[in-house]
Amino acid sequence: MMKEAKEVYEKLEEHCCQPNAATFRTLLFYLCKNEQFETGYKVFKHSVKVNKIPDFNTLKHLVEGLAKKSRTKDAKGMIRTMRKKFPPNLLVAWSKLENELGLASNAIDPAREART
Repeated sequence: MMKEAKEVYEKLEEHCCQPNAATFRTLLFYLCKNEQFETGYKVFKHSVKVNKIPDFNTLKHLVEGLAKKSRTKDAKGMIRTMRKKFPPNLLVAWSKLENELGLASNAIDPAREART
């Protein structure tokens, strides 16, 4: 029922409702499960805008899916956004994922920063 779920999400603001982190998490999970990664990326950007970012495990599926679909620019953009939003000691898992997917650049490794 992805079509219906997206319609509800899109009409929330029309009814003076704001999606919360659980809304974003659930919608992103099922978008990824249905391999709708481009739509998932748009939903992720909206979650950042309203400061309701879902958990790492949900976003991990989105980054992996974007990378799999050769959307490396979007996947790297997500990781950059997460680096800006969270302190280095909470970014170890993101750095590991970035390396596993071959998305790592010459940026400073937050895991290394957290140990120093």
